[in-house]
Amino acid sequence: MAPRQKREIKFIENERSRLSTFRRRQCSIFKKADELSKIPDVEVCVLLVSPTNISYTFGKPSLINNVERNLMKELEQLEMHEELLRKRNQEELEKSKMLEKVELEDLVAFKEKLEALRADRKRRHEEMKASATLLMLSEETENKKMKIEADPREKYELQPRIPRNYVE
Repeated sequence: MAPRQKREIKFIENERSRLSTFRRRQCSIFKKADELSKIPDVEVCVLLVSPTNISYTFGKPSLINNVERNLMKELEQLEMHEELLRKRNQEELEKSKMLEKVELEDLVAFKEKLEALRADRKRRHEEMKASATLLMLSEETENKKMKIEADPREKYELQPRIPRNYVE
């Protein structure tokens, strides 16, 4: 089988041969569409417009039903998209209205609360620092006491040795 030759697609000057070419190609396209429509769960629509502005259609199960169903799906998607945009716009409008309601007095009160919280946090930090310092000092003195009690040499050095047979 010899490979097909590629033909250059160009405008056909002769009107009669242009119409006959259209008719041949129309038949082959409709034949392919019919073959495709025999596959289960496949819907096919073909719309051809001739050089003389006459439209030819092919559709299985029906061109009008297929087009109507597809247009309805697109219309539903457009409506859903429009509803989402409407909701977003409404939310943005509500946010902007809320921002407008915030007045200077509210901002001043908010600033005062923040400053009070900052002062409280600083006071707590200082308290924790002071208690940590006291805790460290008490641990140091406790460690010193334990060291004195634990080391037997220091006990003996503090107390003089008295012989057992020494009597006064």
